[in-house]
Amino acid sequence: MFRTMDEIPADFDPRIKRYVIEKMDLSKYATYLFKLREKKGMTLEVAQQEVQKPNVLASLLVKLDEVDGEVCGKEYTTKETLKPALQIIKTSETAKIVSSVMVLEKNQERLVFADCAINVYPTAEELAEITKSTIKFAKDVLQIEKINLAMLSYSTLNSGVGESVDKVKAVTKLVEESDVGKLASICGPMQFDAAYVEEVRKQKAPKLDW
Repeated sequence: MFRTMDEIPADFDPRIKRYVIEKMDLSKYATYLFKLREKKGMTLEVAQQEVQKPNVLASLLVKLDEVDGEVCGKEYTTKETLKPALQIIKTSETAKIVSSVMVLEKNQERLVFADCAINVYPTAEELAEITKSTIKFAKDVLQIEKINLAMLSYSTLNSGVGESVDKVKAVTKLVEESDVGKLASICGPMQFDAAYVEEVRKQKAPKLDW
């Protein structure tokens, strides 16, 4: 997405559909945004200004199924990226809490972390919902067949004690007992070194078959 024609690089791949805001008829997007946010105090005039912002327009395109997704971060902060997405796209009907995932890929290795951007101090029930959403994302979006899921903590299994460890144990039990939990091999609590390094995992969780 570009604000003006001048922003388009000379080597831009012509096979990729481009959206140039200055060349677009934004009226339907402004009307949609106005109706969506009218009860929150938004006016049509404000909506007309908002849809000229790439982060807002991108969220509208996703909401209206005109694109499959959006990528932000080069120009926008996390807050500037998430705010229009939460206001416009919102959650699926089955989601009980909004959460985020971070996907790290290198060669054939793929790691999925949640929740690194939205929920700072989730309850055990909220963390269980976040975990289940992450499993669904890994399965449905990333098409990961064998999901090994570590519930990270400063303790591995029963090596440590504390309120945080108790919460992770409770969350692990909640997820394991759910239908979604059956889609993954879950272990928790678990320290990151045990989750990531096979040699360490064999020492700290020898019965775990990952």
